[in-house]
Amino acid sequence: MTQQILTAPVPGTLNFRPVDSYAAGEGRIRPGALWRSGAFDGIGREGLETLQTLRVTTVFDLRSDTEKTRRPSPLLTVDGFTVAALPHDMRSGDLAAVLRAPDATPEDCAATMVAIYRRLPRLFAGVYARWLRTVITCETPVALHCTAGKDRTGVGMALLLELMGTARDDIFDDYLRSNAARGQLRAHFSHPGHGPEAAGIPPEKIEPVIAADPRYLAAMFTVLDEEFGPVARYAQSTLGLTPDEIATLRVRLLG
Repeated sequence: MTQQILTAPVPGTLNFRPVDSYAAGEGRIRPGALWRSGAFDGIGREGLETLQTLRVTTVFDLRSDTEKTRRPSPLLTVDGFTVAALPHDMRSGDLAAVLRAPDATPEDCAATMVAIYRRLPRLFAGVYARWLRTVITCETPVALHCTAGKDRTGVGMALLLELMGTARDDIFDDYLRSNAARGQLRAHFSHPGHGPEAAGIPPEKIEPVIAADPRYLAAMFTVLDEEFGPVARYAQSTLGLTPDEIATLRVRLLG
């Protein structure tokens, strides 16, 4: 198969990009096998055609049922695309409360983000298990996405890369690349109906929310290491993956 290369942003997408061919164990992540993104609700014909050219026709939607109802994915109604998900309505109500608190500071917002990341390995265990099994069973490239493509997506992709044996430095490299989309994310969340800034939240309190801050991902890994041990143990004991499924995942992704 000839690998298609992304040379320009996909029109109508948010923070859409490939995961690099990082070294992983004795192999490398296969080029073009994994993609990550924010919401697809702005995509049109040109963007859809680009996704088809890239063979990215399966996406896993991490968003809550409320988010999906408010802004449905256009991919659901396009022939040839598959949108996988696990229904849930887990939301960060504490973040919304902090953003709206008149005396909350940007540092308070950042601390809340750290707390959210610390909860994700357990809170989203069922969702991340379904995501990994989607990758196992899909024979074409797969994209993981949420609203910003940064937090839930960042942790989900970090767990997968860790399970494949990718070095932590490379995992952080992948995560931090979302900062290149901060202008795009800022514009997205300032649009009426898209995010908290439309409700009068000061921009300085939004910045910690749209940032890919290494402290956030480090907090997740601290919980993973201290509470679960090696990621393979987490994958088996908490996500319920079998050793055979993990081996199949490596065959599927490593080249």
